[in-house]
Amino acid sequence: WFCQNCVGGKPFDTLDKPTQQSLISAITRAAGMRFMPIFDLLNHHNGLLNTISSATVDGNSLTTTKDIAAGEEIFNSYRGGRETSSEIFRRYGFIEHWPQQWAWVDSVTSKEERFLLLPND
Repeated sequence: WFCQNCVGGKPFDTLDKPTQQSLISAITRAAGMRFMPIFDLLNHHNGLLNTISSATVDGNSLTTTKDIAAGEEIFNSYRGGRETSSEIFRRYGFIEHWPQQWAWVDSVTSKEERFLLLPND
């Protein structure tokens, strides 16, 4: 879409480095149709989640679910409740803390398989 509509149909690999880097930054830091680099300051942890984010046509909001003391970490979920741990690993390159939900498509049966990992304590 970007190449077709914003740079006259040029293929991505022919764009200059700053344009490529800007596009990659926008894609990896977007929330819906908005550029949200502030999310880079938050940490992902579904087990310690202390925020709720929402998006409407009027804008995005991030609300804490409890009082947060000075110096305390603020956690959000890269999952948004939908992506699995395997998708988080594929998209963002890290293995998340507990709980973890893994999913894959079995190459023999073409059936989607899932399992959930919970902490021992």
